[in-house]
Amino acid sequence: MNGHNYSIKRYANKGTADKVRIVHQQLKKAKFPNVLPVISSDDPTAIVQPWASNVRAVKFNRIEERTKTLDLLYKLHATNSDINWSEFGVFLPQYDLQLKWQDRLSKFKAKKEQIAQFLGESAVDQLIIYAEQALKSMPLVKNKKPTILHGDVVHHNFLMTEKGKVYLIDFDLAAVGHAEDEIIMWMHRVLPHVDYNLPKLLEEQPLLQGFPKEHLLAIRYPNELLREWLYVDVIATQRKAAFVEELVAFTKVALSSWPKLWYDSGSVK
Repeated sequence: MNGHNYSIKRYANKGTADKVRIVHQQLKKAKFPNVLPVISSDDPTAIVQPWASNVRAVKFNRIEERTKTLDLLYKLHATNSDINWSEFGVFLPQYDLQLKWQDRLSKFKAKKEQIAQFLGESAVDQLIIYAEQALKSMPLVKNKKPTILHGDVVHHNFLMTEKGKVYLIDFDLAAVGHAEDEIIMWMHRVLPHVDYNLPKLLEEQPLLQGFPKEHLLAIRYPNELLREWLYVDVIATQRKAAFVEELVAFTKVALSSWPKLWYDSGSVK
């Protein structure tokens, strides 16, 4: 293609591709420099972008890379000072973290017996209790100006160049919501890499020192664990045994850390 390499991602429907195009158009207007450009295509279901060479997914177990990804999310959310993201409601759905987590818990409960075969009934009950109590303690966000949320802050959606610049990719799940919800989701992704030590993470990251303390209660919801256990069903048979073995070990470590994490989330000064 004109002697250049490109990445092409096709979607099942034109609506998702349109959403990604609109997000990129608006971020370009806001002069947000940490996304790859979208190139015009005759295929309305495709997103074509320059191939990113010499890049890799960030590693959340590295302090400097945690810092760069968090800074990038804050900059993304700050684009609401230039863009009224709510105007794009036809393409960008409202992000409701509490509703999303209630739905995830319902699905987890529906699969309780199957999951207990691997994890044990006691551990499954613990996860359900933690999730239910966390949902009850989560505050409602009021009078906050909504902004764009990336929607999937997994490490491989942050690409780092050899010179240390980080790009944010794959806006398939982009939505409009409150920045605090996405920062909580980022913390959920990062906490396993700091041994679930919330005070350590808050001290390490200057941007988090201004984070509303009441929203830290959302850390109590065992989101990563519920999501991964629900994912077991879609794993290919030949990979399932190894995946479940790793997930059981991961869950046991997390559950042993949860009482302290629960306490820390409510005692931050």
